[in-house]
Amino acid sequence: MSSVGISVIALAGVALSLLMQRKQTRISQVQASRTMRLELVKPALEDPDLLAAWGYREETPAAEARLRAYTNLVFAYLLTAFDLGTITEPELRSEMKRKFESDKIRNFWKSSREAYLEPSFRIRERLFARIVDEAYRAALSEQVAQAGSEPRSTLA
Repeated sequence: MSSVGISVIALAGVALSLLMQRKQTRISQVQASRTMRLELVKPALEDPDLLAAWGYREETPAAEARLRAYTNLVFAYLLTAFDLGTITEPELRSEMKRKFESDKIRNFWKSSREAYLEPSFRIRERLFARIVDEAYRAALSEQVAQAGSEPRSTLA
């Protein structure tokens, strides 16, 4: 094997190593950001007056604001897990189907979906938002279908 061939292989190895290091750095940055966010939200979950700092209206009932803040953390966790590949697309679809059985979770997504659906340069973030929104729309369709098939009471 010539020295040029060895140099090409070595260079390819260095390039691969740099790509892996870049990905690991990104994972570390995302984890640090999520951890910081969690640490900032924890006190607000205990003291709803602090939720105003996160954009929740002061007139929002405390229990509702806490649930929305916590649900937002859950969605952020699911996005991170999906982005890192620790949950698969079928697992995410199944999880979202269960979550959207709840009126409160559907209402959360209804008011938050635009932020998630904003164009992102990250393929996995766009895919996550599309999967969640598809599950949301399916849940709405199912809700409408169930409402249409419920027997109507007749007044005598």
